[in-house]
Amino acid sequence: MAGLGIAVYTDELVSPALAIALRTRGYDALSCHAAGRINQKISDRDQLIYATEHGRAILTNNNGDFAPLDTRWKRQGAPTRASCFMPVCSRLAICCGA
Repeated sequence: MAGLGIAVYTDELVSPALAIALRTRGYDALSCHAAGRINQKISDRDQLIYATEHGRAILTNNNGDFAPLDTRWKRQGAPTRASCFMPVCSRLAICCGA
């Protein structure tokens, strides 16, 4: 596996073009769009559960919601892969050519 050596799952606020750009560069990336998990009012918690159940770290720029959720999960000892927070999604997308 190229890149970070981890599989990522992008949440609904991240453009699906970013996951596509990452895959073309050899990363294991799946968008919630490709997984059919958009426009369904799926909670952040349930997105994190989905990512974890599929062995993926969640990639998000929704730091305000996911950072506290990630902290609570870790304190409770809940199994998670990781949470990857993007401070400026557009900059990463530009770097990846998305």
